[in-house]
Formats: sequence, structure tokens, C-alpha cells
Amino acid sequence: MKLKITESELVNIVRTIIESDDDIRVYMKRRHGGLLQSIQKQVAEETDPNVFGDEFEYADNILSWALSDFMEEPGNEWLQDRSDEIMDYAKEEFGEELFEVYRDMDNEEDENEDDEDEDFNM
Repeated sequence: MKLKITESELVNIVRTIIESDDDIRVYMKRRHGGLLQSIQKQVAEETDPNVFGDEFEYADNILSWALSDFMEEPGNEWLQDRSDEIMDYAKEEFGEELFEVYRDMDNEEDENEDDEDEDFNM
């Protein structure tokens, strides 16, 4: 069996395949706010930078905990099958901001330690 299609039909078919390429970003557009809230909740709960080795461990743990909570919400159960893709998406979207949060917390703690050292020396 042979199919005859025009060049424009072929272009439309390829475009449709590419645009509907099961991209996780398409699914996460509407859920971005919910994921952000889960991440903010985890950031608010975890205020001790000494628990983590570095900003990468901090960001990875915060995202893991937030995604776990997020996927347990009603309507998001189907996302569990795609948890690796969603984690990659979350790292791309929120990773740098989480690094900054960690660095800010770490800097504040260093400043507090310096203040305590000054008080001790007086």
C-alpha cells in the first residue's frame, strides 16, 4: 500500500508529531503554581543549612520532598509514572533559585557565627 501526500501535508504531520511530543512542559503548565507552592512549603520548613552538604544536596532534597507531596495531591497521581521527567523539569525551573536560597541561609549563618565570635572576644 502506498500513500501519496503533498509536501505541505508532510510538514503538517511532522509539526503535529513534534508539538505533541509528550513534552512534560505541556503537562506542567497548568500545574506549575501547585508545584511552586509545594516547593515553597518545603523551603519554609527546612531552615538549617547544616543538614545538607552543599546547595546541590539542598536543592535535590527540597525538590524530592516537594514532588512527593505534589504527586500525592488529587489529580496528580498519573505523574508518578513520570517522576524522573518531572524532577528534571523542576531542576531546570527552580534549581538556581534553590541554590540562592541555600547560599543566603548559609551566609546568614556565617554572619551569625561571626557575631558570636566577636561577642566572645570582648
